[in-house]
Amino acid sequence: MKRDNRFRIGLVIVLIVASLFSLLPTFRMFMMDEEQRQRMKQEEPQAWKSLESKAIKLGLDLRGGMHLVMEIDLDAIPAEGRSDAQDRFLSIIRNRIDQYGVSEPVIQKQGNNRVVIQLAGIDNPEAARDLVGRTAVLTYNMLKSGDLVVDLVNRINRALYEGLVSGEIDRERIGLHVVQPETPDLMGIVGLDTTAVGDDSTRIPEQPLNLYLLVDPGSPEVLWADEDNMAWVDSIMALPSIRSVIPQDAEFHWAMWSDERYTTADGLRYRELFLTEAVPVVTGENLEDAQFTIGGPQDPDAAGRPVVNFRLTTEGGQIIRRVSRVNIGNRMAIILDGRVAIAPVIEGQLGASSRITGINDMQEARNVTITLRSGALPAPAEIVEERTVGPSLGADSIRSGTISALVGLLVVVLFMVAYYRGSGLIADTALMLNVLFILAVLAGFHFTLTLPGIAGIILTMGMAVDANVLIYDRIKEELRAGKTVRASVDAGYANATSAILDANITTLISALVLYQFGTGPIRGFALTLTVGIVSSVFTALIVTRLIFDARLNRAVVQELSI
Repeated sequence: MKRDNRFRIGLVIVLIVASLFSLLPTFRMFMMDEEQRQRMKQEEPQAWKSLESKAIKLGLDLRGGMHLVMEIDLDAIPAEGRSDAQDRFLSIIRNRIDQYGVSEPVIQKQGNNRVVIQLAGIDNPEAARDLVGRTAVLTYNMLKSGDLVVDLVNRINRALYEGLVSGEIDRERIGLHVVQPETPDLMGIVGLDTTAVGDDSTRIPEQPLNLYLLVDPGSPEVLWADEDNMAWVDSIMALPSIRSVIPQDAEFHWAMWSDERYTTADGLRYRELFLTEAVPVVTGENLEDAQFTIGGPQDPDAAGRPVVNFRLTTEGGQIIRRVSRVNIGNRMAIILDGRVAIAPVIEGQLGASSRITGINDMQEARNVTITLRSGALPAPAEIVEERTVGPSLGADSIRSGTISALVGLLVVVLFMVAYYRGSGLIADTALMLNVLFILAVLAGFHFTLTLPGIAGIILTMGMAVDANVLIYDRIKEELRAGKTVRASVDAGYANATSAILDANITTLISALVLYQFGTGPIRGFALTLTVGIVSSVFTALIVTRLIFDARLNRAVVQELSI
């Protein structure tokens, strides 16, 4: 009796065509050499991005990328906020990375105060490191007046001089032996009193801080320092005798970027140091949205340069308007993560919208925007472990995995042909389709292929023909019992189906449990194993049966090659 398999044939054809279509971007991408890839990235960035998003995504171990472990400082937050600090940290980091555009990142908890982050395909590790580590604390702080700054510098000079003379302060600790005493020739910048050490290296200048810092007479509320001396200035400000001089309602903050207006011919770059009110006017809690763009030609301060525009909430806007109205002529600093992004003079009443200029490039502007939009981390965190997997190591892993997969496939194919002859070829055809379906599912659903995932595919190859072994042995038993070929095939599939389903369902349950509770590489293995089980059952029970039926429906077959 002939079986009507038109629906099944149509289903298999549709699946094959859909699988080939799903894998087409992967074939195109991996057939390109490195030169073609780079050319497409530069000349057709949108087309490359589209191609990359549709191709099979490779994990950290195959593509290269970054592995970070961040430790959260729980002691820095109140006890009542520690229970969910790790979850909040995880949520914010995931939000930032999703906006950054990393495909299939791995972000998971470790212990109660650590987070593991794996970013595959990262081509700018420093930018990614800054993105996940930046706390995104945004504040508006008024600057202290120029008179207070000059008075404070004089008092610090006095305390520093007394400490050096008495020996309480170590000259080596503050770098007095390496700072340059000469006043740089910078227009508008004048040293306070650059009494130099001169030829006598043991002499202590009466105003030692002036060897590190300069003041602009036009803006006495701002100090300047050669970027090479910033660390020495920080070490001076950290001295107990100096900290006691700085008022409790004041804080020093460096500018976020060096000022290109004051770069000397020999390459020295200068950074501003601001003295601000310790209590902010508004904070990042009042931030509503942030966007980055390029300054227009009508904006001389930011024409052609990256700009980050952000908007405060209604409450934050009201506070800014109220404070700015009574501080016209004074300066207000916008501070991000302890660094002053911009400190304009208040020329009129300010509103809820503000901007950050002076940014070096669009990538930095994008990172600033992402961190502002995603919010502040709930606690300080530091990177305690970092590993970078290079693309060459990933290429070696792909090569090794591909070779092992091909060898495993070849051995299984040869065994089935040698043991089951013509029927073995039918099982091998189903095996090839099985591999095709697995890869197509990985590409179509944007799953990530890892080295353990390749191991899962190789394991699936052996399991895929296991069902055919059960069916073929049942068919042999029926043939030996004297049944016809058609009856033996029907009985073989009917009697083996329940055993095949039982065996694969139990394995599928194990794979699903691994995926649910496993992490990283274990999930990659469980994923390919799960897809492989479903695909192998389909090819064993549907595809091979269709091939047998196609042969048996054409004519009466007296003998079966099995």
